[in-house]
Amino acid sequence: MRNFFGFEGPFYKYGTLLGDVLILSVLWFICCIPLFTIGASTTAAYYVMTKRLSNKEKYIAVDFFRSFRRNFKTGTLVFLPIAFAYASMSLVLTGTVVLNSAVYVAYLLLFIELTVVTIYIFPLLSRFDMKFAQLFKSAFYMGNRHMLTTIMCALIFLLCYMLIYTTNGLFVFFTPGVYLYFSSHLLIRRFKKYRPEIDADVDYNEILAKRAKEGIENEAIFTDIPEDIMAKRKSDKTKWWNKNKNL
Repeated sequence: MRNFFGFEGPFYKYGTLLGDVLILSVLWFICCIPLFTIGASTTAAYYVMTKRLSNKEKYIAVDFFRSFRRNFKTGTLVFLPIAFAYASMSLVLTGTVVLNSAVYVAYLLLFIELTVVTIYIFPLLSRFDMKFAQLFKSAFYMGNRHMLTTIMCALIFLLCYMLIYTTNGLFVFFTPGVYLYFSSHLLIRRFKKYRPEIDADVDYNEILAKRAKEGIENEAIFTDIPEDIMAKRKSDKTKWWNKNKNL
């Protein structure tokens, strides 16, 4: 019984997990209130949860707002066109705008692909430093290649939605964290297929040097690489450009 309630016991372990899930849900809700910040808030929530699953998180609120500030611009720019696309498609799919059957099917397929991209794009942004177009390409590629993971994430989302709907919103402040927890489990495994060193204790200088040597320095890098290393990397590139721009 002492082991059950101890710091190493399941009571403390799962109690802490439930508390973290609830705190993350509340933070996500609060930062989504302006609506246009949903993208940045979702990105920050995925950053915290994926780090937690790897036992790399420090403080939930600190990590959340650090990622929120870092990815605010890109997260917002990614979210706005996605939100506009969903709004436009909903007019057709709900029958508000009546079109012929062929166009309706085309919109339905576009809606499915947009959902596939949406499932991956904010988790990708939370852990990798990518350009705007590369984010959409990577999300589209991974979402369609790993269709089983995509379907499972979609089913988890539907179950969370049904839980909120059937309980008249009783669990509305809890289910976002539940979805983040289970979907992060699935997605982080896929990310590690492409970047096995993610969340590992590695020498980032060595990784960046290796990629530069192989000519892939412009590929996606981790968003949590120490700032002093990234600052030096950018400084070195600036010095090279200033030296060679007149050649």
